[in-house]
Amino acid sequence: MTSSSSSTRPPWMYDVFLSFRGEDVRKNFVDHLHEALVARNIRTFKDDENLERGSSISPELLKAIEGSRFAIVIFSQNYASSSWCLDELVKIIKCKNLGGLTVLPVFYRVDPSDVRKQTGSFAAALEHPDENKVSRWSKALTEAANTVGVDVEKVANGHESKVIQELVMEVFNKLDHPVSNVQEDLVGIESRVDEVKSLLELGADDVRFIGIWGMGGIGKTTLASALFDNIVHQFTGGSIFLPEVREKSEKCGLECLQQKIISQILRLENVKVDSISHGIDWIRSTVCHKKALVILDDVDSMDQVNALAGNRDWFGKGSRIIITTRDKRILDINENLAKIYEVRLLSETKSVELFNLNAFRKGHHPKEFEKLSALVVEYAGGLPLALTVLGKSLYRRDAEMWESVVNRLKDIPADDIIGKLKVSYDNGLNKVEQEIFLDIACFFKGEEEDYANQVLGSFDFYPGIGIRVLVEKSFIVISNGKLQMHDLIQEMGWHIVRQVHPRQPGKYNRLWDPKEVHDVLTQNTGTEAVEGLQLLVLPEATDVEFSSDALRKMDRLRLLKFHNVELSQGFEYFPNQLRWLYLRSYPSKSLPPSFEAANLVGLEMPFSQLEEFLAKRKRLNKLKFINLSHSQKLIRTPDFKDIPNLQRLVLAQCTSLVQVHESIAFHENLVLLNLEGCINLRSLPDSIQLASLEELVLSNCIRLDKFPDIQGDMNSLSKLYLAGTGIKELPSSIGHLKNLDLIDLSSCEFLGSLPSSICSLPSLRILRHSGCSKLTNLQENLGNLGCLEELYADRTAIIQLPPSIRLLKKLRIFSFRGCKDSLGHLLSLRVSSFVLPGADIPVHFGNENMERPTTGRSISFRLPPQWYNDNFLGFAIYAVARKIGQNLIVVRARVVSNDNRERHCSFAQIFRNLTKEKIDQHVILVFLRFDEEWWPRFDEFHPNNCCLIEFLARRTADPPICYEPWIDRGGVRLIYKKDVMVEDQMTVSPSNYHSQMIRPNTNSNESPLPLEASESGPSDTTGPTEIKPPTHHPSRRSIHRRPGKHFASQQ
Repeated sequence: MTSSSSSTRPPWMYDVFLSFRGEDVRKNFVDHLHEALVARNIRTFKDDENLERGSSISPELLKAIEGSRFAIVIFSQNYASSSWCLDELVKIIKCKNLGGLTVLPVFYRVDPSDVRKQTGSFAAALEHPDENKVSRWSKALTEAANTVGVDVEKVANGHESKVIQELVMEVFNKLDHPVSNVQEDLVGIESRVDEVKSLLELGADDVRFIGIWGMGGIGKTTLASALFDNIVHQFTGGSIFLPEVREKSEKCGLECLQQKIISQILRLENVKVDSISHGIDWIRSTVCHKKALVILDDVDSMDQVNALAGNRDWFGKGSRIIITTRDKRILDINENLAKIYEVRLLSETKSVELFNLNAFRKGHHPKEFEKLSALVVEYAGGLPLALTVLGKSLYRRDAEMWESVVNRLKDIPADDIIGKLKVSYDNGLNKVEQEIFLDIACFFKGEEEDYANQVLGSFDFYPGIGIRVLVEKSFIVISNGKLQMHDLIQEMGWHIVRQVHPRQPGKYNRLWDPKEVHDVLTQNTGTEAVEGLQLLVLPEATDVEFSSDALRKMDRLRLLKFHNVELSQGFEYFPNQLRWLYLRSYPSKSLPPSFEAANLVGLEMPFSQLEEFLAKRKRLNKLKFINLSHSQKLIRTPDFKDIPNLQRLVLAQCTSLVQVHESIAFHENLVLLNLEGCINLRSLPDSIQLASLEELVLSNCIRLDKFPDIQGDMNSLSKLYLAGTGIKELPSSIGHLKNLDLIDLSSCEFLGSLPSSICSLPSLRILRHSGCSKLTNLQENLGNLGCLEELYADRTAIIQLPPSIRLLKKLRIFSFRGCKDSLGHLLSLRVSSFVLPGADIPVHFGNENMERPTTGRSISFRLPPQWYNDNFLGFAIYAVARKIGQNLIVVRARVVSNDNRERHCSFAQIFRNLTKEKIDQHVILVFLRFDEEWWPRFDEFHPNNCCLIEFLARRTADPPICYEPWIDRGGVRLIYKKDVMVEDQMTVSPSNYHSQMIRPNTNSNESPLPLEASESGPSDTTGPTEIKPPTHHPSRRSIHRRPGKHFASQQ
């Protein structure tokens, strides 16, 4: 941005720096304050809980203080006992006195006069042997305490949630809310944002629709994006910026966009909209009470508006809906629309400014380029896109190049935008970069960058460098890992291809338009000019009738891609120059014998009728990628010695495949081998040595009963998927896989035991053997798996846990749903839980009345005197709850001492109901083992000094602030060693319970998980850490869906 206001604004790193004593307030007051600040989009620095504390304050913290606008200093009981905190305070006061940093002191259960005079607990600051430090600390404490601040005990009668709200609003109201930093190089954007904001009248409670209208390339999307960043913090009910509505509705349907609106505004996962009418009803019924911000970008049809934001009564009071479009008619006929903002061309002054920023990387131009710059700006006609692209194409170019560009622009009509953009293509890109650009415009817009890199690399285009140049020159952008470009830029690419032979598609070097491709193939008019041909028939497949040798004249064809096209017959001829071949549902039994395939790099033929890869043996030195997934008639694979550079082989769901050629066993370059779902695959080579293999997928190969022996170096292998196979045992050589991160053995019903060598894997993080019904025990040396974080043993025959399980310090998830016998040993673990349908407490859970008061989201329990002794084991908690659905339930404990001090313990339990039945009520049972890991420090907070414990819970589908009660009744029981029935109390029928143990991640930097405190309001607004339970495996024959690794972009 180049306005004076923005040029003088300090480059703030953070809005707020939090200074506090961790042991006092980190896990309660500070956590809540931090999350409340973040919820308001206030950039907040809170130091890392695991940050190594040295003798002096770290450079990271010093920079954070210097780069913050506000410092909130929370003075608590032990603040002055930390030299680190006091050094922080000295720096904060110094920055305050230099100007630029505003200090807000908070007195948390301490007397401000103790801080000011260094009395009480703050006298500790005076006890340091270094007198110079004592002097600095004393002055800083006095000055901070003399600053107007907040005394928690005297504000809102000590209610912390209200104190936090006041603090957040004080900061929020003092912050200006400039256009997002992302937009700082956009000329004139602030004034345009302000103009649209004046139309929105954000202070009004009505629901208002606003249209943003203008020609292509004029900056509608840029304006909408900047506006969104600028005002989103004012919409607490939810917000969404939905880009490329026109293009995305064509590709994935309006239902997909409705799902995005619902999931983002309601903060739900796995939303499934069955139809447009279903999506309309869902949005209308759930968003109508929320103050929401919705921006629909690049709309070209009223159908899109009607499906996504059909009426004002869909949204809550104060909502704002903004629609951008090139078609003013869409806005004129929309009865909901209040105002239309027309985006106009830039003024001459702003045009010069924008051009200079791109051509010279500064707001002015060198004197020798003054005349040439003026001419380029004149010819660009005030269009931001043209000014940006032309400017970047001339960056660091000499005067001769500038004059060439000016001469070209002179001959282009004023209204020919594409012609002006093409000057940058002609003068700003070399030959290879131009080829990459045209391929992206015609074939790869919207594709994953990695996939496009693979295909473009097969053409010897060196796409890594070329794509970077295209990004730098604003021809493309990379968004969420996908290649994107402006519609006008894409149209320019199409124009470049077509202009050589207008209206003669058979002579184009690239064919992508479905009608043109259809005409060329059916009329057999293709020529040797054609280098790339793509046919994507959307939304529904249609039959294409053409000659089997329709490609015969296309001798230079390097890319052929058919997707969602039902071919009635195969091709008799493929050009031998082909580098990448993608044919979905190919109807022939093999590739034509005449196809040498010597130049082929990628072969993708999913869902084909192939029985064999090639009719005759050939040496294919360049072939790196093969995907024949779902080719259910494939019966044999080639000799892989003929494909020495193969990197990825995907044969998933090739259900007729009985064996893979033995040459695969010692392939040196193979990175991925995916045979998932090859249900007739009976064997693999006896031994394998795949030095480059990173991922091996054999899931659901139900007839595969033996896993190969590991030979030599296979240290690249990190993921091994064996779920649902018929494997009976694993070789001891499995222990050689030193970098293995994950082993999935789920539903291996014939697997009776595991070799002890599996526990020598130093990198193993995830071990799954749920559904291994013959597995009776875990390895005795399980504790050797020092990196293990997730262990799944659902529906196994395990009846006892090895003592070494206690050594798994990093274990966060241990799931044991559906085990047949009692696992009373789990009382030695941190947490265990069960969810049962119904409202009856199991008879053996306890024979005393444990009923306790409940607020609807929490259960309080008043602790008896001297309740804690060496025989105490933990707490047994139950709750009768409704409306659980498939929610995760998040729980945490709040402890109150006799002197009314409070601690939020770091214990957290996550579990979910996994039953499919629609049942009104469920019983939640939890056993929480008592230990010092989650209980506050004994030296300052002894258990017998505590009088009350409260367990708070929240469903993860609820918003952070939710007052709906959902717990009908509940109770807590103290469990001691004398309770000989403990094991029976935690045992229920395997047919009706689901259970899971999760150890909180004590090494995590994340704040504690969210909870509801009481009826009066939330005590925490943190979003939950996502911990996904293992997939349910109904049978060995079920398909195990793993994180897919097909290198292809489509199937």
